[in-house]
Amino acid sequence: MKPKPLFAVALCLCVVVASCSSAHPGEAVRNYFRAIERGDVNAALNLISAKTSNDVKERLRQSIPNAAGFKQTNGIKSVEIESENIKGDAADVNIKIVYGDGTESSRWFKLLKEGGEWKLHFET
Repeated sequence: MKPKPLFAVALCLCVVVASCSSAHPGEAVRNYFRAIERGDVNAALNLISAKTSNDVKERLRQSIPNAAGFKQTNGIKSVEIESENIKGDAADVNIKIVYGDGTESSRWFKLLKEGGEWKLHFET
């Protein structure tokens, strides 16, 4: 029996959608930094928790275009998940960012699970 073309298209679509979602807190953080590096404000903001205040979201909206490309550090080489602590619908993620120029920085993020996806939560 030959596979149906519609099934193949549906399968590909499922793979694409799954690769964009944030099933794990650490992956949400990686996706957030990828969006910032591309200068994709909407994609970055879609990874922000609904519980993050509008003031914080607006500051992020204004700062993302200035961070695009991380030009001073030759971009991001990698975002490494150092630890991930999940407690119900909340998580703490510690990451190490390795920049293109070899410098590194460590950061901590709080995430909340909303609608089945992990979102970064920023407090004022």
